[in-house]
Amino acid sequence: MSCLQDEKNMKVIICRLTLNPKKNSDGRGLELGFDLDESARVKLLNGYDDISLTLLNEDKITEFERKNGIA
Repeated sequence: MSCLQDEKNMKVIICRLTLNPKKNSDGRGLELGFDLDESARVKLLNGYDDISLTLLNEDKITEFERKNGIA
């Protein structure tokens, strides 16, 4: 969920944010598209942060450390 502010009436409008397709809708017919780079979209869809993305490669990191005498 996200919010938009109706500048004219000074009301907060609750909106539904979808990432596939990338649009924002208030449920009353207002739909706004938005730009989002693919890496940010993947992070949001999967709940990833930078650490969890790094941990996706944990096996490769461990192998690299083993081969290079780091671990």
